[in-house]
Amino acid sequence: MTWRATLTPIYQPAPSLPTMRATAQLPATTTRRRVISTFGGGGGPDDFYVAPPSPEREWDVFVSYAGEDKATASELAAELEALDISPWFAETELTIGMGLRRSIDYGLAHSRFGVVLMSHDFFRKPWPQRELDGIVGLQIAGRQRVLPIWHGLSHDDMLGYSPTLSDTVAARTSDSTIKEIAAEIARVVRG
Repeated sequence: MTWRATLTPIYQPAPSLPTMRATAQLPATTTRRRVISTFGGGGGPDDFYVAPPSPEREWDVFVSYAGEDKATASELAAELEALDISPWFAETELTIGMGLRRSIDYGLAHSRFGVVLMSHDFFRKPWPQRELDGIVGLQIAGRQRVLPIWHGLSHDDMLGYSPTLSDTVAARTSDSTIKEIAAEIARVVRG
């Protein structure tokens, strides 16, 4: 008896997907991402992928927050949009099937400012910390500026969480409304 193994790719493009020869018929961009074929259309597992937004897409601010603060961050993003400030905000920029790390890295690299909604939850979670590390790294390189918002934090809390950021002038949700904070951010962004 002879055994024969058959390998089946985990992902196979649907037969209706165009091959490399037909990519000219695809729209080059959508509002958030591009569909690209890079591997010749042979039906392999890497035949098609969804790329990050086109390099022409940039944002005024990247909004970093903990999931527990999503309602406040969402209100802030809406207020910024109303003031014609374009925010990279996870709820509107991330769609099903997108790579989380790459999409966030792209948003960070293509935003002029990093708005960080700092809270106790923010400092307890690893993912927001990674975003903050990226924003601070870009600030050190002179490519971005941190615009901190203290959400339920005191100066002593900030000294405990991040002594290096505790001396940065921050907006505070205990002192200002989200609308007022968005207006201050807009003033800074417009320079």
